[in-house]
Amino acid sequence: MSSVTLKKVEPIHFKLGNGNFLTASHVIDFEITIQSHRFKVSAVIADNVVGLDLILGNNTLRELGGMLNFRDGSFQIKPKKVYFRPVSNVTVQPGQTKKIIVQARVPSFLRNHEVVLESNCFLAQMCPSQMLVNLRKGRTFIQVTNTSQIRKFFVRSKPVAHLNLNDVALITQDVTPEFLNFLHIAERVNSDSEVSSQQTLRQYNQEKYPHLDPHDPLLDMTEADVFSKHVNLSDSILDLEERSDFHNYVINALGLCHSVLIH
Repeated sequence: MSSVTLKKVEPIHFKLGNGNFLTASHVIDFEITIQSHRFKVSAVIADNVVGLDLILGNNTLRELGGMLNFRDGSFQIKPKKVYFRPVSNVTVQPGQTKKIIVQARVPSFLRNHEVVLESNCFLAQMCPSQMLVNLRKGRTFIQVTNTSQIRKFFVRSKPVAHLNLNDVALITQDVTPEFLNFLHIAERVNSDSEVSSQQTLRQYNQEKYPHLDPHDPLLDMTEADVFSKHVNLSDSILDLEERSDFHNYVINALGLCHSVLIH
């Protein structure tokens, strides 16, 4: 596939479940042979679109237990839920907001991907019932707010949310105002004007990068902030679009690094 020539086309916009749009401007044309039948395929090249992988990836089909039905043109996945559990025991005091890191053993192609998690009854009391999250090595964080008058406890042995693998290739159309408000609050974690958000960011980075010194200023920065501050692409031969692609690639790859101190 790497030898196939990219063709530039008019931008194609894909609407995502969170209301944002993904834009693709390249396609590739190729032929495949399945059971002595030859097919001509035009594939759109876009970030985070797993359709090509679902159809052509043998490892993905094996992990999902997927099956292509050529009679009705459908792709079927064996019903399966992947359950997410906290990485540590957490106590949330009344009126307190915390970010809880959760993890699960997900198929390899989803370990660093954007997915929709569904909260269980206990977790849904403190956050939306559906959440669009970014996985990093099968981990993500969930922001919860305890609005009750009693303490809430999260333990490592009990799942708090699940991912339905049947919904991997689907796009959530019904986005509630509650869900959009939650996304807005989550994005504000990068704002220096919000002291509580900055403290939450520091706590999250301390859990994600335990090898960093407690007084390291990197704990108060997002991965994108670190990259922008320490990497200068102004003298590179890349054009603006290529610099943006490279920037996004590196930021996504940071979640794959093991115990790396960034300077």
